[in-house]
Order: sequence, then structure tokens, then C-alpha cells
Amino acid sequence: LTIIDSGPISIITDKHATETKPLSIN
Repeated sequence: LTIIDSGPISIITDKHATETKPLSIN
């Protein structure tokens, strides 16, 4: 599991995932 913190949006990627999932921070 990799979390990339890029300001208001974090991108969480999983080795088993084929694409990144944007996750908004409240």
C-alpha cells in the first residue's frame, strides 16, 4: 500500500490495484 500526499488529494495505490484511487481529505 502506497499513499502519496499531494496537498488536498491523496493518491492511494495497492500492488493488486490496476489504477490509483483518488481520496479526498475532509
